[in-house]
Amino acid sequence: MLSIYQNLQINFDHLFSAVLYHSKKERLEINNIKKIIYLSAIAIKKSQKYQIHPSISSNSIYKLFSDEHFQCFDDVFELAKSQDIVRMIDDHHFIVNKEKLSQKTIFDEIRIGNTLQVILNEFLLLDFANVIIKKLLNLSDFELRERVSQDIYSKDLEKFNEDYEKYFDEKFSKNKDIGSPQLINSCLNSLKTKSIGILLCHGYKSASKEMSELAKFLSGFGFKIYVARLEGHGTAPHQIQDTTWQDWYNSLQKGYCALNSSCSKIILIGFSTGGLLSLLMSANKKPLNKL
Repeated sequence: MLSIYQNLQINFDHLFSAVLYHSKKERLEINNIKKIIYLSAIAIKKSQKYQIHPSISSNSIYKLFSDEHFQCFDDVFELAKSQDIVRMIDDHHFIVNKEKLSQKTIFDEIRIGNTLQVILNEFLLLDFANVIIKKLLNLSDFELRERVSQDIYSKDLEKFNEDYEKYFDEKFSKNKDIGSPQLINSCLNSLKTKSIGILLCHGYKSASKEMSELAKFLSGFGFKIYVARLEGHGTAPHQIQDTTWQDWYNSLQKGYCALNSSCSKIILIGFSTGGLLSLLMSANKKPLNKL
C-alpha cells in the first residue's frame, strides 16, 4: 500500500470521479460539484499524506468558479458525457449514471469505454482522501459556498500580506488596511439562500480603500461585497513594475470567484482601470442564468 501512496499522484480527474461516485444523489448541480472538488483539493493537499498533481495544487484552482474556460474541469466533464456517465438536464444540472461507474467490465473495454472508472478505481485505494470527500458531500450548500468563498478570500488576503512585507517602503507604503482586499457579508443577506454579489475594483495607482465607502453603502442594502486589490497596488509604488494587466485581471478573478461560489448574480463595478477590467471580464463570462 505504501508503494501506491508513493507512486500515485492525486489529480483533478480523481477528485471529479470520486465526487460523482460517493454522491448519494443522482441529480447534481455543476457549481455544487465544483465546490466539493475545490474543498477536497485544499483538504487533501493540507493533509500532506499524498503526492499532489499540479492540476489540484496550482494556486489557480479558484478559477473553477470563474465562469470562463477551466480546462481541467471542462475536459473531464466532456469525457464523462461522451462515455455516458453524466447526462445534462439543463445548463446547470446533470444526472449521474452510477451503474457505469461501478459495473464490472473486462480490462480492454473499461480502459477504452469507461476511462473514469479506471481513474476512480485508483483513487478508491486511498482511504483518507475518500473520507474527506464523503464528509464534504454531507455539508449543506450554505456551508459549502461559505467555506469556498472564505478560503478564496483568505488566500487573496494572504497574497497581499506577503506582497506588503516583500515590497514595504518606509517612505511610500501606507497602512495595510488601505490596500488589502475586502469581503463584506451583510447581516441582511445571511437571511437569503443566495444573495446578489457586487465586485468592486479600484483604479490604476490607487488601492481598495478607494472603493470602501461605496462598499459600505451597497452592503447596507444586503449585497455581498468583494473589494478587489489589483496586484502591485496597496504596497509600494515600485511593485507595479513587476505586474502586468493579466496579473490585475487575475486579481479581479479572485473576487469574482469568491462571490460566484455563494451568490446567484454578480454585478461588476470598476473605476478607471478597474472599469476597463470589469468590462473585459463581463465580455469573457458565460451567461449566468442561475437559480
